[in-house]
Amino acid sequence: MTDNEIGYAVLNWWKDLTGRQNDSDGVLKKTNSGRTAERAELKRCKSPEHIIGLKGYHRLRSYIADDSINPEALAVIAGVCSHIREHDSLNEFPLLLAKAVQGKITPPLSEGRFKKLVTSRTSTEFYTGLRRALQLINNTGNILSLTKGILLWYRAKSNPVINVQDSMLFQWSKDYYDQLLKNENKNN
Repeated sequence: MTDNEIGYAVLNWWKDLTGRQNDSDGVLKKTNSGRTAERAELKRCKSPEHIIGLKGYHRLRSYIADDSINPEALAVIAGVCSHIREHDSLNEFPLLLAKAVQGKITPPLSEGRFKKLVTSRTSTEFYTGLRRALQLINNTGNILSLTKGILLWYRAKSNPVINVQDSMLFQWSKDYYDQLLKNENKNN
């Protein structure tokens, strides 16, 4: 499966988890309570290792049906996406972290925290950083962008020789700093 196909499978799983469906106009609306118990279990987990033993994780595995995906990467995706309240299909995830909220000059996620997130060394550190970043943007995120970034982070972790332009560090940093520079230009 491609990263985009995986992303759409994750989005469909998240819709099922949260009880959201697209209406006739294509707008995402809450139509039922979703799988609240599964979501609550996922949200309580403090590390990817705890997620792997949960039903919600295995339901996501069944949506993807590709055993070549790193199980720990899938656990991070399940755990982080369980915290998302609103899917923002218009903005890449790092852009949301850098976009100044109305009336403020500074981004929701500071440069220091952003650097710490993209240079995380362990899965738990990465997972915790993503959860904290989501809180700063009111648990709104682009599930497709987030999924791709997590998969890229795991690829770079297992293959340090990866082309720098294909890395999560480069792609997320490019989106984050491009938005920061736009913010600065607006304020000057």
